[in-house]
Amino acid sequence: MAWLQEIKGNYHISFRFGGQKFKRSLKTKKGPRLSETEGATLAITAVDVQRVFAAINVGTETSPNIIGLRDNAILGVLAYTGARSGAVAKLRLRDFYSDGSRCLLRLREKNGKVRHIPVRHDLQESIDAYLNASGIRNADSDTPLFRASNGKTGLLGDRPLRCETVLRMFKRRVRDAGLSASNLTGHSYRAPEACQLRPKLRPRFLSFYPVDCRCCSAS
Repeated sequence: MAWLQEIKGNYHISFRFGGQKFKRSLKTKKGPRLSETEGATLAITAVDVQRVFAAINVGTETSPNIIGLRDNAILGVLAYTGARSGAVAKLRLRDFYSDGSRCLLRLREKNGKVRHIPVRHDLQESIDAYLNASGIRNADSDTPLFRASNGKTGLLGDRPLRCETVLRMFKRRVRDAGLSASNLTGHSYRAPEACQLRPKLRPRFLSFYPVDCRCCSAS
């Protein structure tokens, strides 16, 4: 006895039995349609960004808060360049440089992509204040631009910040500003709404910190 089965699509089946050909229709029941929609990254507003910057303690001229100045500069880079936290963590001192007419940041993104982003004058002031107060400006060009702190001493070590540390810092600063950080990530600055708001942002840069307008190196 030979059986020959042919499945055509999902609805018909034909087979031979005893030299005769039979055809049957298959009725299938449609199950419930399931779909899942991923929510877009929640963008942070310009007002909330100002609150985050205002809540950072950068200290005074005689007693600068190095960690506060570092975080202020990091958040400024995130807000104004749209860089990923991983790219910010990889920055070296030589990546903050001048092409002769303006300062730029060399960002190493995913998949080996390198971007050279012009630095706004107010963001440059923020980075300069951090470099001058921390003494990193005169360090080796291969040193991390943003260093990790030595525990709770308030001083910087020699180790670079990790991507996870940048994200934790971002959420901590958001909470310090009285905002909810549960739905915000480092990508909140990179959302389209935040991109449109960047020209309106101006972080609080204190004029009592000496600002060296020269970048760290020439290109």
